[in-house]
Amino acid sequence: MLDLRSEALRAGQFAPITAGKFRMFGGGSTVVYAQGAAADGTLEHVFVERDRDGHLEIALAQRATHAYAEGGDLQVITLYDGERFEGIPGERRFRIVRFAENTIPVRLPALSTGAIALEGAPTRALLRHSTPEQMAEFHWRIAFPIMALVLAGIAVPLARLRPRQGRYARLGYAVLIFFVYINLAIAGKQALARGAIPQWLGLWWVHAVVVVLAAAILVVPRLTARLRHRLNSRRPRAAVTA
Repeated sequence: MLDLRSEALRAGQFAPITAGKFRMFGGGSTVVYAQGAAADGTLEHVFVERDRDGHLEIALAQRATHAYAEGGDLQVITLYDGERFEGIPGERRFRIVRFAENTIPVRLPALSTGAIALEGAPTRALLRHSTPEQMAEFHWRIAFPIMALVLAGIAVPLARLRPRQGRYARLGYAVLIFFVYINLAIAGKQALARGAIPQWLGLWWVHAVVVVLAAAILVVPRLTARLRHRLNSRRPRAAVTA
């Protein structure tokens, strides 16, 4: 499974440049756009932008070709009949170069397999090691079945409606609880991976916060209604005169 995912990511890097779509290379340092493409794959009316450590290069060419070298780790874009504008953004000095042929090498960044390997690691392997990233992945895995149980338990009392309440009266509460739940889980996983949260605490606090929130949404209105009823019942009624 991990091999298939890595191959898919690598194939996405090596996909050909499509006319009418912006394409980024080199971690976003190079942007290529072609207005059209010929039958032989030659690009027409090409725009290329390169950011070389703050030095910006913008090239416009009538046509271009692209190929791969060094086993696919290096992409070579060759521009024909165009102009290149070079300079630093914010400064008035820039240079214009007209060229008949200009070759732009773009080295593709190596794929990071750390996150993929962590996601595909067996749960037992995660428990054998105690790094923050592995514990975050472990708690993230067990969080989903616990979330299903907690949400199912909240849904039962939340679905009980008082007389004259509409069918979707509490739908907003359900959306709010789910939104808070999933965002707290994501934030908790990131904090756990950074070591900002103790490993023993994990994501258990997320479930506790959601349970308290749901209890507040379900119980507080009832307590408020009972308190109002008691206060109204203790108020003296006005005497009725004939």
